[in-house]
Amino acid sequence: DNLPANGETLATVVADYAALRSQEPADFISREVTFPCTKVDLIVPATTEEDRRLLLEATGFEDAWPVVTEYFTQWIIEDKF
Repeated sequence: DNLPANGETLATVVADYAALRSQEPADFISREVTFPCTKVDLIVPATTEEDRRLLLEATGFEDAWPVVTEYFTQWIIEDKF
């Protein structure tokens, strides 16, 4: 989520991890698998007492820091397939 160059970072991590097992899968991944960069537009406002109360009423569970997000979301995916 919004990590600069996240596709390239993930490609490196996956290939390096695969190379721990064998260079053959690492080479295949580097040659044949794409890792597009992505961004997510999703605002997460501060938790309020109202959020805690609504969660408790809806689920019966008390959570000191529920994560409540706005309704709108937008995914941006690099055209790299």
